[in-house]
Amino acid sequence: MGGNKDAWCKYHCVRGHDTDDCIHLKREIEKLIQNGKLRGYTRGRRDENGEGIDHNRDDRRGEESKHTLNTISGGFAGGGESSTSRRNYARQIMLINEDSCSFAERSSVITFSAEDFEGVIPHEDNPMVITLQILNWNIKRVLIDTGSSADILTFEAFDRMGLSEEQLQPFQGTLSGFTRERVHVRGYITLRNVFGSGKQAKAIKIRYLVINAPNFYNIVIGRPSFNRLGALLSTKFLVMKL
Repeated sequence: MGGNKDAWCKYHCVRGHDTDDCIHLKREIEKLIQNGKLRGYTRGRRDENGEGIDHNRDDRRGEESKHTLNTISGGFAGGGESSTSRRNYARQIMLINEDSCSFAERSSVITFSAEDFEGVIPHEDNPMVITLQILNWNIKRVLIDTGSSADILTFEAFDRMGLSEEQLQPFQGTLSGFTRERVHVRGYITLRNVFGSGKQAKAIKIRYLVINAPNFYNIVIGRPSFNRLGALLSTKFLVMKL
């Protein structure tokens, strides 16, 4: 406990070091401060530079770290619907091949400028909502959500497009919402989608998870298809470029 026989530690009740120099006591006090137990005793403290310490800010950070706001997770992102397929996917992406090394060189340069703002109605941080062509349907209210790991098609839109439940493939994975509640998935279906029009049009196939849940949007395009599309999104200009 220290070699100073004249020093006394009130925390350990032993000789060897002073109470003010007790490392164990300082650690315990710091834990109490981080847990918000000593708010009434720490407001006037100053750091080693003589500046005031805002423990309320530290308390707020501690409180914020105790809560988590989740995005939509699940689906086929990360390798598939099963844990085995996701493990295999993780091993595959660790293998570096010529295609992945040259991807940056083959990618075209996409930029946004003030010209992209021309003709755009001023908005108050509106989401990116587009019209998508599927089969012989022009589907409106399609949300581009890069925070979602799944591509979602509501059952209402699925039914109105004249699709049959017999076309649905079974889905064994899970889909969680913002509060981690499980969303029931009726199955998945692969459909051909056309983004854009004219020379800028691009078609890709998307595996949609069909859910029977109330949603303001008919479709949610998540990261898997957005990345496969090779698109970039500017939320400032509400412009998506392929």
